[in-house]
Amino acid sequence: MNDVRLRVFTSLFALVAAAAVLTSCAGDLEEPSEESKAQPINKVHQSIKGGEKDTTHNFVVGMTVERTVRGRTRGGICTGTLIAPNLILTAQHCVSDISSQAVRCGTTQFEGTLPASNIRVTTSPQLRRGGGSLYSTAEVIVPEGSSEVCGHDIALVRLDDNIPTSEAKPVPPRIDEQITGGTTYTAYGYGQTGRNENGRAGVRRVIQNREVQCDVGDCF
Repeated sequence: MNDVRLRVFTSLFALVAAAAVLTSCAGDLEEPSEESKAQPINKVHQSIKGGEKDTTHNFVVGMTVERTVRGRTRGGICTGTLIAPNLILTAQHCVSDISSQAVRCGTTQFEGTLPASNIRVTTSPQLRRGGGSLYSTAEVIVPEGSSEVCGHDIALVRLDDNIPTSEAKPVPPRIDEQITGGTTYTAYGYGQTGRNENGRAGVRRVIQNREVQCDVGDCF
C-alpha cells in the first residue's frame, strides 16, 4: 500500500500547483489585501455562479462530511472527482481539521485527518436524503511531509467498495502537462450559487469555459 500511495501522489504532485491556480486566482494579479489574506474559512463562498444543474457528469461526486466543532457534531458537503472505481480526488481541507478559522499562507496548518467513517460519497446530483446510494470510506490519504494548508490542499479518499461503471465512469487526472494561464476549464461543484444562498447548496452544478488567470508560482 505504501508503494501505491507513493506512485499516486508522485503522479498527482502537479495537481497541487494546479489546485492553487484554480482556487487562488479569481481576479487580476495584484498584491492581496490584508482582508483577502485572512478570510475565515467558515465564511468563504465558493460559488458556481452562473452554473447550470448537472445530471450527466457522475464522475463528479458529492461528499457528506461530519466533523466536531466546539464539542458539537456538524455536517458539511464537499466535491470530489472519481479517478478510479474506488478512489476520489478531493481537497485536503474537506477531510482534515485546520489550525485556525483564518487561513494564512505559511502559518495555517492541517491538524489531523478526519476518521474515514465520517465521510460518505454519492454520485447523485443532489445531496439529500433519498438522493442516491452513499458509499462508505475505507481510508483517507493525504500527502506526507508539510502540513501547511497552502500548496498542499489535496487528498485521496479510498472507498470500501467500487462504484459500478454503470453508475459512474472514472476520469484520469490531467498530469501530462502543466496548467498555465489562459487555459480553459470546466468547473463542477455542489456548493452555493452565490452569497446568502445556503438553501441552494447540495445540488451539482456545472459552468463551462472558465479561464485560468495566472501561471503556477505567480498566483500569490
